Amino acid sequence: MSPPQDAGYLSRAVLDTSVLFDPYVRDVLLNLAEDERYEVRWNETILEELGRALAGRVPAHKIATTTAAMNAEFPDALVEGRHPVATTPRLPDPNDRHVLSAAMASRAGFIVTNNLRDFPEAILGPIEIEAVSADAFLTWLYRQSPAETLRVVKEQCLAYSRPPVRTLDEFAELMERRGVDTFTRCLTGHRTSWRASPSFR
Repeated sequence: MSPPQDAGYLSRAVLDTSVLFDPYVRDVLLNLAEDERYEVRWNETILEELGRALAGRVPAHKIATTTAAMNAEFPDALVEGRHPVATTPRLPDPNDRHVLSAAMASRAGFIVTNNLRDFPEAILGPIEIEAVSADAFLTWLYRQSPAETLRVVKEQCLAYSRPPVRTLDEFAELMERRGVDTFTRCLTGHRTSWRASPSFR
């Protein structure tokens, strides 16, 4: 991934279900979108898949509240239409075609997914869409604006109370467990400057 040439350009990204499932990763991605670091997109099928993935782990009313809040916070995120099927390239798993269709319909440059094998570069490259992991996408956003990213992470951590996340190290450990390794290393590179205020306050 390389940063856009125009510093004022906002990247547009479709978030796949696989990167929305975990609440901590989802929060970072959405908080950075709220901070206008990129434009977020999804479709109804992605949200339905998220609901099914969370079923049995999260109460049904909380799932409904989460997806409703996502749509309310990002009114432009929901991709209503689909790119014509006839011109949407085939993917290894036909069930993922709706994600690519949403990216094409919304003119998104990225599909953020942890299932990269389902979105081969050989298929997406010719239509100028890049599939990237949550870790790669978060790292890319961090490298564009390190200070702003740290501010967003700090605000996110301060909002947690059950359980609380008191330090940058605690947050980095949570993200590391979720396979967000490169982004975690970027964050922990700032441990020295945060040591003086270990509780963020």
